[in-house]
Amino acid sequence: IPIFKISPYVKPLKSILKKSSSLSNLCATEVRNWTPEEVREYFIGQHFSNNDATKLMEQEIDGESLLTMSRDDLNHFNFKFGVCIKMWNRILHLRVGKIKIH
Repeated sequence: IPIFKISPYVKPLKSILKKSSSLSNLCATEVRNWTPEEVREYFIGQHFSNNDATKLMEQEIDGESLLTMSRDDLNHFNFKFGVCIKMWNRILHLRVGKIKIH
């Protein structure tokens, strides 16, 4: 059995997802109500760096902003290309209500 350290962000992510009765029921309406802090916690829980997730929060990207962002909007944050593509993929999943948990 592998032993691993649980991230301190697992609990906040669970509190975000608890708003929905199950992961598969998470819908864009619920995401739209996220605060910038909850957006940050979501991306940290998705294994993005604290620095990358914090960039979104610092620019006051809340759930509504997140769901309306374009792929080009992410370029303004100076993310590395791979990070940008992965983040865009998560945003697309959130838009259609298919959350991807790693």
